[in-house]
Amino acid sequence: AFSSIAGGRENKIVYPDGDNTNSFNFIGGGSYNRISGSSFYASLLGAQASIIDNSFNSSIAGGRENKIEHSPYSLLGGGNENAIGSSDGRGSRSSVLLGGQFNIILGYPTGHGIDSIGNFLGGGQVNQLIASSYAFIGGGGSGSLIGKSDYSAIVGGLSNEISSSEYSAIL
Repeated sequence: AFSSIAGGRENKIVYPDGDNTNSFNFIGGGSYNRISGSSFYASLLGAQASIIDNSFNSSIAGGRENKIEHSPYSLLGGGNENAIGSSDGRGSRSSVLLGGQFNIILGYPTGHGIDSIGNFLGGGQVNQLIASSYAFIGGGGSGSLIGKSDYSAIVGGLSNEISSSEYSAIL
């Protein structure tokens, strides 16, 4: 309810059956985009085949085949086939992913009772930030910040990894 689509082609705001938990959303232009699940105040602007699902107060601006799933208060800015969260509930609250391609920010596996939060991935290609909070990957390629590497950073480069190590950095 109270949602709108302005322009574009084959964009959808999908409401769960008999439920108003998907309200106040906006799709502006683009094609084949979808906002679904419990997504209040979400926006999808000028993208192609992108999805926001179960992610309130989240936005995707531009790009192709990008997704925000189970990740409220998050922003995905362009790029190609990037994702914050996953359909199996591995979300990351208040996270930002800006451009690049094949990059992903994922939370903890379902059932651990906590989300990851406050992550930033600046672009590049095939970077992954998984099960960590307040972590940073600036760019580069094939970088990995995984397994409770909270407050850690990879500034850039190729094939760098921080695993299960808090307060660490690769500059």
